Amino acid sequence: MDRGGTGGPGLFRAETGLSPSRRLLLRRLDPARELPESTALPVERIAARAGLGTAASLRAHFNAELGVSSTAYRRTFRGATPAPGRR
Repeated sequence: MDRGGTGGPGLFRAETGLSPSRRLLLRRLDPARELPESTALPVERIAARAGLGTAASLRAHFNAELGVSSTAYRRTFRGATPAPGRR
């Protein structure tokens, strides 16, 4: 089907260097990185706020994209102090 040059994923990729789904994932990972740095929210709440759905999804994407677990990332930025109720 001819799109008549109106765009689509090919144009998006040409302009951004990313597929639309990859760009969306990276945008969702922004708050997934920021929230553990600045809050004590549990990973389940961070996943929901970031639009990643479940804690398992957040963990998988975090490991795949950043090469580190969400727990290790949080410890790096917030210190090694356990979250309240977790000792």
